[in-house]
Amino acid sequence: MKPSSIFLVALTILLSACAVDMGQGERFGAYGGPPQQQSQAAEPPFSIDDISFGVRWFPTHVRYAPDSSHILVSLCHTLRPELCRIGKYFVATHEWEILPFEDKRTYRWPVYSPDGKEIAVSTGACDEQYRCDLYQHVLARMRPDGSRMETVADITAKEMSFSPDGRKLIYWRLGGMGPKGRRFEFSNIYEMDWATGKELALTDLGNTGSEGRALFVEDGEAFVFYAESGDGRFKGMHLVRVKDAPLTNMTMGKLRLLWPHVDESQNYIARRPFDTSTDGRLLFTGGFEWRHKAKQPAALKVLPLREKYANSDDADIASVGALLYLRQPRADASDEIAFKANKPYDAALSPDLKRVAFLTGSPYSYHPTNKGLAIVEQGDVQPIYIAWPKLVLKPGRQSIAPH
Repeated sequence: MKPSSIFLVALTILLSACAVDMGQGERFGAYGGPPQQQSQAAEPPFSIDDISFGVRWFPTHVRYAPDSSHILVSLCHTLRPELCRIGKYFVATHEWEILPFEDKRTYRWPVYSPDGKEIAVSTGACDEQYRCDLYQHVLARMRPDGSRMETVADITAKEMSFSPDGRKLIYWRLGGMGPKGRRFEFSNIYEMDWATGKELALTDLGNTGSEGRALFVEDGEAFVFYAESGDGRFKGMHLVRVKDAPLTNMTMGKLRLLWPHVDESQNYIARRPFDTSTDGRLLFTGGFEWRHKAKQPAALKVLPLREKYANSDDADIASVGALLYLRQPRADASDEIAFKANKPYDAALSPDLKRVAFLTGSPYSYHPTNKGLAIVEQGDVQPIYIAWPKLVLKPGRQSIAPH
């Protein structure tokens, strides 16, 4: 063979070995060919005993029992925030009771029925590494002691609340059914007949920013929720009558603004709705400084007007921040009660109206040291912070003093 022929054969072999992939590796997500095999360390096994910053469980949700004796709390793992257990905290005795649970199952957003005979909860199975897929939750009911749990509907519901008569449940439903199974692109408000499981869509608004719970008012004939549209057309607390449902982008004219997020003076009026009283008043969060400056009675009970506080820029006033307020769901209503709460992102009103329980911190951060659980009485200026079970969660009672 001629030297030139030998060179051509060698060059052909070399080019074949280094041939550019013109799309064959596209299915691997790499247009230049399949990715190089790299040695990856196996995921370390998760242990329920693992901790983060000295904390194992932290509170994410709170609701009161109908007799005001205790609160229901979701306690979630710091390293698996979707893995939650249900705890009861008894106000008078400072005792925790952890409800029975399956090891690899999560229990989220528990709420009592008004008669106290049932708890509605969203629950789902977790894998061997305790990862719990929110998209595979179901809506369930259980007895107050955590026994006899049964599925009500194969849906993912969150932030549930009952109507005053206990016949209907209102909640944010995540996504819907698509051609390939469940899709969870948006969330909308639904109500359910608690006896039959029949659903009714209350909103169909697509991608609308919302915060807090949807709550029944007017004996279940209407509901309120906080929402803001992407184009800025509406932002604040709204009321919709059930007979006008479902509220869509085409029927926005039936959306009644109860209270704006801010008024014409940029005063922070109202944001997240959290709970309702038995007579239909709303518990929500709003600004304090301008209310105090306007000498509103509810605000003055939290911080009496003295000469020291005459200047609205006073640091003592500014440090109060947002409070929790109770008010009738009418546009012309005034705040009736104010509760001292620091940066509340979830809250529950005791049915006897004597106190609220609230969670403080950022709702967007799972950092356990940024969380707090507290109860504050009417008229008190200092909430009592509760120590949640930080190291061990076992079914049954245990005493942990507040701090």
